[in-house]
Amino acid sequence: MRLRSTRLACLAQAGASVPALVPTWRADFWRQGDDASIDARIAASGGANRTRTNSAGLIVGQAAPRYDFDPLSHIGRGLKIEPASENFVVYSEDLSNAAWVGSVTASSSAQTWRGVPFWELTKTSSSGSESRVQVGVKAFTSGDHGTITITFMAGTASSASVGILDTAGSAWGLNADSTAVKMEGPGMLVQSVGALWQITGLSATVPTRVRVHRAYASDGSASLYIYPGTEDSTIVGASVFATAAQYEAATFGTSYIPTTAASVPCTGDLIRIAEPSSIGYGPDAFTWVMRLSRGDVDDCRMLASSLYGAANMGIYMGGPFMGLDGVLTLGAGVPVDPGQVFTCAGRFASGDYGFSLNCVAAVKSADPAVPAAPTIIDLGSIGGSGYAINGRMAAVAFFDRPLTDSELIYAQQTL
Repeated sequence: MRLRSTRLACLAQAGASVPALVPTWRADFWRQGDDASIDARIAASGGANRTRTNSAGLIVGQAAPRYDFDPLSHIGRGLKIEPASENFVVYSEDLSNAAWVGSVTASSSAQTWRGVPFWELTKTSSSGSESRVQVGVKAFTSGDHGTITITFMAGTASSASVGILDTAGSAWGLNADSTAVKMEGPGMLVQSVGALWQITGLSATVPTRVRVHRAYASDGSASLYIYPGTEDSTIVGASVFATAAQYEAATFGTSYIPTTAASVPCTGDLIRIAEPSSIGYGPDAFTWVMRLSRGDVDDCRMLASSLYGAANMGIYMGGPFMGLDGVLTLGAGVPVDPGQVFTCAGRFASGDYGFSLNCVAAVKSADPAVPAAPTIIDLGSIGGSGYAINGRMAAVAFFDRPLTDSELIYAQQTL
């Protein structure tokens, strides 16, 4: 629906007078299947230890290229592109392991989240502080950030609490230092105090995945706390199901990274065209168009002002970054609806560089000084430096001439 709305808006702005445009080269990543190979002109690397959702709706391990699918409709959603990250939670799928402590018990379950097994966490006493905990997940210093992501389902209780506790002194922190977002499923998030959040309205059949972010105002050590029911529940036997726990030392979370006895690092995804001339690129006059999604219903939370690092999107061409840099707001930092689709495009013609976002007329930018013979074109990332769009790339196209403003808008509508 969002994609259709975006395209209709673009078409209305472009008008009916623009003729059909034929790109020099185009790739439709969202059309690919599980066993698809990537265009021979593209080198996909990185993404080691990462996962994706396959065409059966299951979480599977996959390095780049990672073709991702909707878990319910099983329709292709494009190539995942994410920055380097690391899950510091150990035994992310085994909450009964000794790495998890606390008097709340963890029992195996037949329930799963996209093939990942749930554990039933049950209170054994009337103590309001009873929890399941992984202590000392990651040390941090003042100014650092931490993000936890975890999936729940209702047991005998239809609510749960989850949070990042500083075991070195500042407890849950200030309310202003924490935000949370529901990635998928039913329920509502309510801030209890600081980085401790309650999820109410959990379903016994449909999983809910949530993400909690915390900014640290002092040095300390992060621990992950999970409470069946609420953090002060006194109900003996209150239970919830939980799995796929993840802690990243970052402002933004990425897709699920399974772990066992040790934390697991992941390299960033890189989608590179090693021979730009093979797609008809000419350094004096060209246009690129890209369709992206800002995160997922299952894993990628994005702030409205952020594509990983600075607010960067677009292409990197052997030196200059061809795109929007540092000024993407779309809501002044408010968390956006996961799965939001947008298009972007840029043109270059002898010093005239224009950029268009979501079919808004091209905005002039500084001349990026395109090299006469770039040796690479990186799609959705900045020169393999670790900065990348945290989401998916559905399609990209190149034209061997600078499009007019109306053509630039129309090209986004038809991509």
